[in-house]
Amino acid sequence: MPFNTEEVAMAIYACQTPVISAVGHETDTTFADFAADLRAPTPSAAAELSAPDVKELYKKLCAYESTLHTLADRKRTNLQAALERAVLRLHTCSPEQKVLRSEQQILHLQNRLDTTMQARLAGYDVKITESVRLLQSLSPFEVLNRGYSMTFKEDTIVSDAKQLATGDQVTIRFAKSSCTAQITAQTGKETGV
Repeated sequence: MPFNTEEVAMAIYACQTPVISAVGHETDTTFADFAADLRAPTPSAAAELSAPDVKELYKKLCAYESTLHTLADRKRTNLQAALERAVLRLHTCSPEQKVLRSEQQILHLQNRLDTTMQARLAGYDVKITESVRLLQSLSPFEVLNRGYSMTFKEDTIVSDAKQLATGDQVTIRFAKSSCTAQITAQTGKETGV
């Protein structure tokens, strides 16, 4: 029962040195068994576990060494093959050639961009020039420059003599000036176009 107390179990758990529990016989189980690093069925089995057979250890060590050599040889072979592939790629794909090809491609793309931009700008220039001409031809000020005038009655353009009465004040706008006039008479005749 002394190995079945909380204090003993906590002390075993806190111990920095590995602990083998071998209390009583194989059928006995204590808290110490659960807290220990390893459980042996009997004290004599614990002695055997704590002092392993040197021959077995030597066999394991030899097996580990053989495995280590095999893995190292395989790794060296793989690295050698990878190095050879890299050297071959380096010779077939010279960085200098890649840079030269990239520079040529950039120059080609820059020339295409310049040509395309010049063509588009020229097209826009033509469209802008045509639009300016059209706007100028439709501008009422161009019509005024050709000798016509516009008549306003109280800031409203007069497009028909029927909008006016004798005595109305009107403003007549010319190309470069304007004047005020008074309607003195209406002819009542319609002009044909």
